[in-house]
Amino acid sequence: MSGKVKEIQEKLIQLQQEKEEAIKQQQLEKEEAIKQQQLEKEEAIRQQQQQSKENTAMAMLKDGLPHETIAKYTNLTLKEIADLAKKQ
Repeated sequence: MSGKVKEIQEKLIQLQQEKEEAIKQQQLEKEEAIKQQQLEKEEAIRQQQQQSKENTAMAMLKDGLPHETIAKYTNLTLKEIADLAKKQ
């Protein structure tokens, strides 16, 4: 009977270790998902900021302001402004 008890104890230990590993894996996956969501959120914010700058630059271009002035106030490059000017 003692051999059977030892076998059951070993199996319980093994199951507990597997459970702990599964919990660790789930936690890692959860953390990775949170990081990915944060990166996506930051990218969306960056895109919104870029769009806002471009909208401002387009309005300034319509008012006839020099590209250098637009670059100064929007932090867009002269090339970005020139590209926007071509779209008008």
